Amino acid sequence: MDSLWVAWAWAGQLPANVVARTLSIAVPLFLVVYFGVRARQSPIFLLGVPAVLLMGRSAFIDTYAWSATLFSWTIDVGDVMLVGLVILWLYVREARPRHKPMLLGVESLVFIALAMLCCIEVASTLAGGSELPSILRAARRFIYPTIGYFIWYDMLRRFTSREVMALLESLVAVAIGLTLLYCAQALGLAVYPYTAYVTVTAGRSTFARDFLTFSPFAGLALAYLLSHPEARWRWVAGMAITSAGFMLTFTRSWIAAALVATSISAVYFSTRFGGGRRRAAAVIGIGLSAAVGLAGVYVISSDSVQAIGTRFAEARSAGLAAPNLKARSQPAQEIAKALSRNGAILIGVGFVPYGTVPGYLRASTAFVNWGDSTWNGVLAYTGAAGTALFGCVLLACLVLGLKLARTEAGRARFGLMLALVFAQMIVVSFFSDNYLGLGVMSGMFFACLTVARYSLWGETAVPVRGTVDPGARDLGPAQHRGAL
Repeated sequence: MDSLWVAWAWAGQLPANVVARTLSIAVPLFLVVYFGVRARQSPIFLLGVPAVLLMGRSAFIDTYAWSATLFSWTIDVGDVMLVGLVILWLYVREARPRHKPMLLGVESLVFIALAMLCCIEVASTLAGGSELPSILRAARRFIYPTIGYFIWYDMLRRFTSREVMALLESLVAVAIGLTLLYCAQALGLAVYPYTAYVTVTAGRSTFARDFLTFSPFAGLALAYLLSHPEARWRWVAGMAITSAGFMLTFTRSWIAAALVATSISAVYFSTRFGGGRRRAAAVIGIGLSAAVGLAGVYVISSDSVQAIGTRFAEARSAGLAAPNLKARSQPAQEIAKALSRNGAILIGVGFVPYGTVPGYLRASTAFVNWGDSTWNGVLAYTGAAGTALFGCVLLACLVLGLKLARTEAGRARFGLMLALVFAQMIVVSFFSDNYLGLGVMSGMFFACLTVARYSLWGETAVPVRGTVDPGARDLGPAQHRGAL
């Protein structure tokens, strides 16, 4: 314990710019080399490139400030990810020409309906006098997840189940490493060269609370760990780090999402998998590993646990009148009333730029702050139709993931993992934009579900070691050594 404190104190004495500059070079370089080397084993790891861009500041790549203009088109990181994904899609089609036919499930049909709705929104906004480039810029947030879904669907069906799982596991490993850096920053070490979004004070300590440096794949990491419990120190360490990271966001919605995912996993393993002892081992292992993470945070800084408790105490004392809940629910009510009074409740105001939003909506206190809630923006721009369709995608995929979790062991773990991802998305979407904000990368999770449901995995034999096979019909020791 003394050596831990000495190491922490020594790290805290290093000049902030030295640590931040070193990591700003080392982390992106490592990620490029990591995915590049693994791409020699299978081209699926090239798909880690757009994932690295999505990681943004958490991977020391300041995409938040990216902006350029080309032929009157304002380019942002979402555009770059889309172009990169299309280039990789064209390459994958040549590298893996053999594939199984695409099948349309419920989620596929909803995405087709969303594409049709987006076309209607573009046409109606264009008829209202707006210029096409500005309409398309406003439409990106809604169109990109749909485009991403079908691109990812076509790519993933060309790879084997082991390759797809290997890509997801690599994203999980990277997310855990970045979460460890996030924890260090939150607890006082100057890790990132960016100004924290906000600080939290408790006792004599001040903690950084920055959503932009929290890995966007932390939810995937938590879902993977909860769906693949193992009697290994690496799993315990990963679960402890991820749990600590969620706690140190000091954000009630993220913590609530983690608790919901953990509860679903605990119920699943307590009722579904293995014998009595194996069930108990899985549930107890999940709980103890999360407790290890929280205990580690407490040992390093007990004030941080006090800060977390204070955040929840505020919400409990204020009840439904808590300011953060009002900031989400009240605008939604005002947006719905404003749209209803002006006959736009069905399809909203369309894809209009901010400066040309109808006065009846812009003049109210209701106008959209995407950082507060996904659904306020969806309701304002696409009305009840868009809200229903975007909500239906998440709910349908959550149900289908849980249904897949009741099949044979290999696919069951894969289905449970995806269901936990969608459950977290649903919870957090009411308090931030961790749904449509993922852009084309959100399509990866939905496409994984479709390919797994219909077993549309590719048939090209590529050796990928150390990977759970979601296409397997049984869970033998060779496939998942050490599984609880």
